[in-house]
Amino acid sequence: MREELEECGFVLCPGVVSPTDLARLLEAAVFGFEWPDEQARRKTYAIRHLLTIRSSLAGLLEATGIDGVAAVALNAGVTAVDATFFDKNAETNWKVPAHQDVVVPAAVADGTSHVFQRYGATYTEPSSEILGTLVAARVHFDDCAADNGALYVLPGSHRQKLPASEIAAVDRGSFVACPASMGDVLLMKPMLVHRSSPSQVPSHRRVLHVLYGPKDRLSSDGAS
Repeated sequence: MREELEECGFVLCPGVVSPTDLARLLEAAVFGFEWPDEQARRKTYAIRHLLTIRSSLAGLLEATGIDGVAAVALNAGVTAVDATFFDKNAETNWKVPAHQDVVVPAAVADGTSHVFQRYGATYTEPSSEILGTLVAARVHFDDCAADNGALYVLPGSHRQKLPASEIAAVDRGSFVACPASMGDVLLMKPMLVHRSSPSQVPSHRRVLHVLYGPKDRLSSDGAS
């Protein structure tokens, strides 16, 4: 699994999370969450900073085996540094242009990275070297076929930051679809170029996106 992740920048791990554990994760992530108003609910496509606003989530990530999958991927003990819940559905059915995830929580900064405020929290854009030590685990609560908002990725594009103009020029035919089933976990490196299209079916595509880093390095940097 690590070899495929290092070579391609992504790997699908099928059947990691049982239906019972998915239900526990879903309740911990979003149960009782209140949008400011109906308009905000319709326009907002993500609930961010879940590790901060949902205190029980970190323990469930360990108990349900997601931490363990990330640890195998990085060949190290891991710490979850961020978690975001996405729900692509008929009312919030967005398109994501091709991009790399190079802006991450400041917890992964090495002390020299510039930090700034985003989404109400402190973020940074660290070096390619630091980004290369991270992995994201995308937990699927629903079957996610190519016509239900699955990610499309550019294999092998995860080794360095790329100019926006170069990413925009990539032919759409070069992207590979990453369909997944309920309970699957898609591991991906942050610099992997990826995109997604609006869902073509009127159903949910719920995903919990958890970013992990190596515990030893984060601890030595004084991050939490």
